[in-house]
Amino acid sequence: MFFRYLNVFIPAFAYAMVFLFASILPTVEVPQLFGEKFHFNPQQLGLQFLAVLIGSVIGEQIGGVISDRWMNYKRKKIATSPEPEWRLWLSYLGFVLAIIGVIVFLVQLGNAKPLHWNITPLVGMAIGATGNQIVTTVMVTYAVDCYREEAASVGVFITFVRQIWGFLGPFWYVPTSNPSVITTSTDRPSRFVAMFDNLGLYGSAGLGAGLIFAFSLVPTIFLQWKGASWRN
Repeated sequence: MFFRYLNVFIPAFAYAMVFLFASILPTVEVPQLFGEKFHFNPQQLGLQFLAVLIGSVIGEQIGGVISDRWMNYKRKKIATSPEPEWRLWLSYLGFVLAIIGVIVFLVQLGNAKPLHWNITPLVGMAIGATGNQIVTTVMVTYAVDCYREEAASVGVFITFVRQIWGFLGPFWYVPTSNPSVITTSTDRPSRFVAMFDNLGLYGSAGLGAGLIFAFSLVPTIFLQWKGASWRN
C-alpha cells in the first residue's frame, strides 16, 4: 500500500540509497579490502568499525535531538504545529555528509599504499555514518509524521525497502576477482558487472556519490516542494 504514497515511498527510497553506500558498503568492504591491502588480523579489522560507531552517535544527536529542537523552533515562531516538510531541511546535511563520506572512504583507500595503513579512509567512514544516521532519523520521523495513525506500518515499510536494497548491493559492487590488488583504474576484467572491478575505487566513489545525489537528494527536494499537496 505504501508504494502508492509518495510521502512514504520517497523517504524510504532516499534513505535506502544512503544506507547502501554509507553503511552497507563500508561494513562489507572493510574485511575484504582492508584485510587484503593491509594484512589485518580479525582484531585489527574489528577496530576499524569504531569509525561507524562514532559517526552514528554524532549523527543521532543531529537527526534526533537537533531535529526536534528545529521543529520546536518553528512551532514557537508560527504559534502552531509546522508542516512535516520543515523537518526535511536537516536531511540535506545528511545527504551531503554521506556523499563526502563515500568519496573520502574510497578515494583515500585507493591512495593508501599496501601495508601502510592510515586513518583517512576511516574518517570517511565516520562522516558517511554521520550522514546515514541523520537521514535515518529525519526520513523515518517525517514519514511517521505524515501518517501517524499508521506509524508501525510505516516503520516496517521503510525497513523493508532499506533491507532489500541493502541486501542486493553487495551482489553488484563486491569485487569478483582477487581483491589483493586494490586498483583505482578500469582496466581489470570481471566475470559480470561488479562496480569495483569495472570502475575501480575512484570511479566507484563517483558512482556512489552520483546515485545518492540523483535518487536521494533530488527526490527530497521535490518532496519538500510538493509533499503537503501529496499528503492532502
